[in-house]
This record gives sequence, C-alpha cells and structure tokens, in this order.
Amino acid sequence: MEVSILPLLDPEIGSALIEARDERFGPALLCAAQRLGDVEEVFAFSQKDTSRPIVIAASSGLPDSASRVALYTQRFHRFDPAARARASAPVGSGFAQTISANQITSSDYRALCFERPRFVEKLCFGWHFDRRWFVLSFYCRRSGSSSNGQLAALANLALSAMMDATAPQPSLSAPLAIRLKRRLACTFPDLTPRELEVCARTLAGDTAACIAGQLGISRASVLTYRQRAYRRLRITRANALLSRLLD
Repeated sequence: MEVSILPLLDPEIGSALIEARDERFGPALLCAAQRLGDVEEVFAFSQKDTSRPIVIAASSGLPDSASRVALYTQRFHRFDPAARARASAPVGSGFAQTISANQITSSDYRALCFERPRFVEKLCFGWHFDRRWFVLSFYCRRSGSSSNGQLAALANLALSAMMDATAPQPSLSAPLAIRLKRRLACTFPDLTPRELEVCARTLAGDTAACIAGQLGISRASVLTYRQRAYRRLRITRANALLSRLLD
C-alpha cells in the first residue's frame, strides 16, 4: 500500500510556539521559520476592516526592523497586494500568497521594506475572523520558500495562537478594577490614564490578553504600558505595586 508523506510540522516546534504566546512569541516564531526555510524576518498583525494594523509580533535578525514595522502599520499597509487579496475572502476563510518585491507598486514601500533589507519576497498567510484579519508574513532574501509545506503548517499553527492570545476574555472583577484605578490615580498621579487602566486591571487579576480585549488594544501594548508604569514607579512586578498602594 502506498503511503503519502504529508508536510507535517515537528511537534516540538509547535509545542515551543504555543508555549511562547507572550513577548517571546515573535522570536520563537522566527526561530521556527528559520529551521524550516530561508526566512529572515517575521511580522504578524491583526486588522479590523480598513483600520490601522495592530502589531502582534515582529522579530528579525536584521537592522531597522522596528522602522519597517512602524512604516507598514502607519502607511504602507494601504499599498500591500496582500490587502487586496484578503479583502475578497469571506469570513471564515483564509489565504496564502507569495508577493515578490517587483509586485510592490509604491516605490517608497518597495525601497524601504524590500530593497534596503534585500528581501526578494514575502510569504503571506491570513485568516478572516468576524470582520477581523489575522495576518502573518515571512520575509525571505531568496525565493523558493513558498514551496515549503512545513512553513504553511507553521503559519496555520501561528495564526491559531495569535487568535487565541488576542481573543477578548471576560473581566475577572470589573468593579474592583474601577476602585483600584481611583486609588492608583490618587496615589500615583504621574501615571497616564492608559497606564492606570492597565495597572488597575492587572491588580484586579485580569490577564494581559483580557486587558487587551477590554481596552481594544494589542496584548503587546498592554505589556508596554505596564512596563512603562513599573519603570516610572521603580518597581518590577505587580506585588510591589500592591505593596506601594497599601502603604
């Protein structure tokens, strides 16, 4: 009997990626992609309708990757051929597309995000869920990785992890968070409104993913606001914040 060999993903790679659904997700995804293909950079985001993309993960071993991410989310997403491809897909479906540098019509976008880092193509994978897109791109300096079925399997797993990590979750204690925010505002007047929101919900016991859903921002943004607040208060964890609040 003939046996078909499917391009399955190594379970160890999948397990490591699932366990890293936090700030480690981007580096873990890049490491996994580099084991499977000629990938130099990964970028994952969510986008609702025509609004600006919200970064979920980005990782690269090349310089200026943060600038490329910022430029894409601010301007270049409008000129991405993948945006046109996914716009035609109905809810509950996905797409996979290889986009070469010469398909980018915007000269600035092509120069800054492809020619300067010497990317010849990117492999895009996306899923349309409830009027919201989850998109993952692998950037390559050599063509040919699109034929690697294991990268497609990795993309499917990564998209599932992205959706799960950013899914809104019910607040554990909304009234408590409101009271804590008032107390924090009185005790630490230098905190910004967003930092107060994040810290109050953290002390109330909500996870970063839950807070992201409540505030309509990305999980990465929640972690950034919390880190800024902790740095401003010269603390490193929620226990220290609670101690300062109770003193």
